[in-house]
Amino acid sequence: MRNFPSAATRAAILSATFLAGYALAESRAPKEPKGIKIENLGAMDLAGEIDSVDGLKLHLDRLTVQPGGMSPLHSHRGRPQIVYMVQGSYISHAEGKPDEVLRQGDVVSGGKDRNHWIENVGSETAVALAFSVSK
Repeated sequence: MRNFPSAATRAAILSATFLAGYALAESRAPKEPKGIKIENLGAMDLAGEIDSVDGLKLHLDRLTVQPGGMSPLHSHRGRPQIVYMVQGSYISHAEGKPDEVLRQGDVVSGGKDRNHWIENVGSETAVALAFSVSK
């Protein structure tokens, strides 16, 4: 007749094995970053932009504007946005403000006080990443 370990013994062995594996994995995880640089490119205070975050989502959109492409006049009221230009350039025409040329590497934010339209007057496709909060 074979003697099998009791359920409690098997559970203890399984737990010890799991904890040993977890400890080994934890000991391999770096304690400090290496070869990573985090650089804040832009920030926006949302307190004056939106009344409540209920029902809102954080979005990341890629905006591609072909040469000659343009958007209609629009507002960012209730949907604040930070844009990072990946390639090319376009002009942002904001009401009551001078035109702004956005080029690769530029960052711009827009909130409730920004009514504008954009156009690509260049010969290269413009690509931007737009981070926004909206429904």
